[in-house]
This record gives sequence, C-alpha cells and structure tokens, in this order.
Amino acid sequence: AANPLTITSATASTYSTTAGALTLTGAGGVNIAGNASKVDISTSGVVDINATGAGIQLDAAGASNFKTTSGKLTLDADGGIDIKGNTSQVDITTSGTVDINSTGAGITLDSVDDSNFTVGTSGKSLTLAATGGGTQTVTMSSAGTGSNAIDINATAGGVDIDAAAASAFTTAAGALTLDG
Repeated sequence: AANPLTITSATASTYSTTAGALTLTGAGGVNIAGNASKVDISTSGVVDINATGAGIQLDAAGASNFKTTSGKLTLDADGGIDIKGNTSQVDITTSGTVDINSTGAGITLDSVDDSNFTVGTSGKSLTLAATGGGTQTVTMSSAGTGSNAIDINATAGGVDIDAAAASAFTTAAGALTLDG
C-alpha cells in the first residue's frame, strides 16, 4: 500500500483521546493482534459489536466462557440456535428451573444410546401429560423384541390406571396375564 502508517514502540504504549471516541477504520478491515499475549477489552460501559452485513465469529483454541455477573444472557437468532458438543458432553446445569418452551412447534429429544429422564428427590413427581382436551394421546412405544419391551415398575408402591371411557388391553400373540 502507498504511504502506510506504522507506529511501533519498544515498551507498553497508550493511544487515547481526552474527549470523544477513538475510531479505527480500515478499508480492508481492522486487525488487532496480541501475538502470544492477551487482548484485553475493558470498559465500564457496554461492549457493542455490530456486524451489519455478515455474521460474528468467535474462535478459541482452548476452553472458553461467556458469562454475566448479573442479569441474564440471551441468545436470540432468527434462524435458530445450534449447540454442538461434537464428541463431548453438552452440560446444562442450574440450581433454578430448566424451562424449555416451544410456542409454535413440538420438542424432539433423540439419542443413539441408553437414556433416562429422572427425578431423584424423595416426594417429587414426574408428569408426562397431553393437556388441552381433544383427541391427543400419550404414546409409549418400543421396537424391542424382549418380553419386557415396555417395562413399568413401581418398586415401592402400586400402579394406578384410570380411564374415563371403555378401555382395552390387547396382545397380538400369546396370553395377557394379570396377577394380584
């Protein structure tokens, strides 16, 4: 480039303004290189990063965090949000409620390995419900071929099945046995 401006110092340096903002504009972009040292951006105000014509990409070679010390952290994307752990665990931990809402479609949880959904505190319940009336159903389905393909166990209490209409217990083959 013709007539480039280069500022070099052999020691730590400061470039500042006594009033107004410091603006760096580059026709080909702005590069900030910390080489093997930290790049530190500190302010008591808001850090405002806007990419008006493209996306924002943050990459790191090591473990990283994005944290607020007060208030909530909001991720909002018109095209959705992907969380990928690749071959590692995706861990969501809180001492509060995990609240997942889909106001316009369903929720799908899929796994290729043994899985569980457990409430592990005494006196607490797990409810699986389809509410709102109409013809919806709660379906438990298994492609297993063993005699316990669907296994319901109450290890310390009873099993209570209530229905508001006529009901059927049917096997495609073999006997249906109820023991008391």
